[in-house]
Amino acid sequence: MSIKETLNSRFKSAMHSLQIPEDFQPLITLSGKPQFGDYQANGAMAAAKQLKTNPRELAQQIIDSVKLDDLAETLEATFCGFISGRSKQPLKISARYWFFRVILI
Repeated sequence: MSIKETLNSRFKSAMHSLQIPEDFQPLITLSGKPQFGDYQANGAMAAAKQLKTNPRELAQQIIDSVKLDDLAETLEATFCGFISGRSKQPLKISARYWFFRVILI
């Protein structure tokens, strides 16, 4: 399983455990902006809007639920709901950092 598939699966499980509607998938993709890292995921801000909750708090709940101990050194939620992380080992792509970006759809 690729890192992208692994991240998608684990974030999907975390979101499901928080009862986030299935319409809001993590949708892991390569980041279009290298300064943000290698990967991004979309969905938590839109889910927060539908659930009428704070995007940062929902992002933190996802972080608390996702199982990435074997992949992530750190995970952080920003004020607007972005989730960023640092890989434990260098990835086979352009940077050591990967980023989960939560975008309001």
